Amino acid sequence: MLQGYSQLILNGALVTLELAVSSVLLAVVIGLIGAAAKLSRSSVLATIFEGYTTLIRGVPDLVLMLLIFYGLQMMLNQLTDSLGWSQFNIDPLVAGVITLGFIYGAYFTETFRGAFMAVPKRPDRGCDLTRFFQQQDFPAYFVSCDDEICPARDW
Repeated sequence: MLQGYSQLILNGALVTLELAVSSVLLAVVIGLIGAAAKLSRSSVLATIFEGYTTLIRGVPDLVLMLLIFYGLQMMLNQLTDSLGWSQFNIDPLVAGVITLGFIYGAYFTETFRGAFMAVPKRPDRGCDLTRFFQQQDFPAYFVSCDDEICPARDW
């Protein structure tokens, strides 16, 4: 059925998995840094990452892929020429990882920022679990942060 192409298909699947895992790892790192910057008190960092997420999410992915693959190659070669170094080529897999990580890092930035903002700074209506574990009673009564008694839920 595959007529001798099974090894090529297997190699392609392994490269695809390598690209996907590497891109997601890079995107998560960029997303966490971006979310921390957007939530920081530094207006400069917040503005930089706001521009990054707006620009990256607004430009089509294919345009960014072509721009980063060819534009980054040309920019690095111009830099190496000005420094007197020899030119080098970026591996297509590395360019793909950088491009996909950069693109999805913008989406992860907004995802992580929203997740961090959804967690309350202090539980307004939650009960104080430390007192529950000290009592070791079930069903028990908790004492919340504002000292209102709230009964334990029946799980």
